Amino acid sequence: MSDSSHAQTQPLFDPTAKVEKERYFFHFFWFILTFISVTWAGAEQATGQYPLFTGVRDWTHWIASGLLYAIPFLGFLTTHEFGHYFAARYHKIKTSLPFFIPAPLMLLGLPFSIGTFGAVIRIKQVIPRTRQLFDVGIAGPIAGFVVAFGVLIFALFTLPPPTYIMQLPGHEEVQTFIRQFGRFPTGSEIDLSGAPMMGQTLLYWFLTLFFEHVPPMYEMYHYPILLAGWLGLFFTALNMMPVGQLDGGHVWYALFGPTVHRIVARIFTTLLILSGSIGFALEVIPAIGDGLLSLHAGFRDFPAAIVLIGWMVVLGIQYLLIHKTYNKEMRWVGPVFLLTATLTSLPVALTSADLPAFREIGVAITEWGYTSWLLWSFLIVRFIGVDHPPVQYPEPLTPKRKVLAWLSIMLFFLCFSPTPIYIAP
Repeated sequence: MSDSSHAQTQPLFDPTAKVEKERYFFHFFWFILTFISVTWAGAEQATGQYPLFTGVRDWTHWIASGLLYAIPFLGFLTTHEFGHYFAARYHKIKTSLPFFIPAPLMLLGLPFSIGTFGAVIRIKQVIPRTRQLFDVGIAGPIAGFVVAFGVLIFALFTLPPPTYIMQLPGHEEVQTFIRQFGRFPTGSEIDLSGAPMMGQTLLYWFLTLFFEHVPPMYEMYHYPILLAGWLGLFFTALNMMPVGQLDGGHVWYALFGPTVHRIVARIFTTLLILSGSIGFALEVIPAIGDGLLSLHAGFRDFPAAIVLIGWMVVLGIQYLLIHKTYNKEMRWVGPVFLLTATLTSLPVALTSADLPAFREIGVAITEWGYTSWLLWSFLIVRFIGVDHPPVQYPEPLTPKRKVLAWLSIMLFFLCFSPTPIYIAP
């Protein structure tokens, strides 16, 4: 991911500015921390052994399992960021080395962690021309996707049989099923409550049609190389979101211009807000109610009040995000908020309807709800920006660049998952 927000407020050339030396040790230090964090997270997921909680039986195997995840995953992230870096250097645009961000969430005892929040580079000046903007924006996703695709293909070719799960602690129900039938159970054949789930993507689904022993999405986190490849696809999709100064925002702006980009970015952000709101209404509001009841039994006398407070919270968050998304233009904020508020309440109403057909429609809609998109929406409207700042010298893309632009847009739809990582209810 490239961070150009700083650049938009800086002149093309400032003779009074001090020459900023690259802090090589600083970047290397954070890369090492991220490498340790990612290796640790991968080892825990692959082996089911948690050093701080359950102990480790074989440290050599544990570390090796973590490296099988960390090397391909960080290889993808590094390739993605250096794609931006070298494209910027090619156009003589000042930029920093990649900055890696560790995320040692496993130290908190969370059931699933990927070990990092990703990596960014910092563009230190304005990118003045459309073609330069496009080249820098698209270089990262294309380079990273090539690595992610290669990792995924290698992982699929080297998949062990389902009996691989037998060596892992827990999973008694899955292991019993495999002993009896020689295959993984489907989600309807066992209880998946509390299991970390990876969301399906079009490209991953298509590739798995040609391979045997593909684990179900609820067991993927035990396959370190496969998980690294899947995450590579999904991180590519995240960066290709058509908003603000994400890589996808650069591509859409360069290909279609500011008007089309503005429309697409606002619609896309609205869909994220809607998905997050549906997830919040169906998952967080009941959890808030359960939490209040656990604190004091007296809350049982006010169930309607608890639900009302929850809905006020989600609709308040929704309004603030839409207000910011549409740049406080009330001619858009009002109608869009009314629409999203109605659609947020629709699956709740349908799932409690008397007619089975309505309930099925409600259940289908709820599958698109994902609470974390509310957080992403906040990051977009507050930090990344929905609209793209104008370039100083607009110019049309060359035919070859247009082909790459359409390919990258196609990659977004192939790699995106509406519910990427979640815990099964």
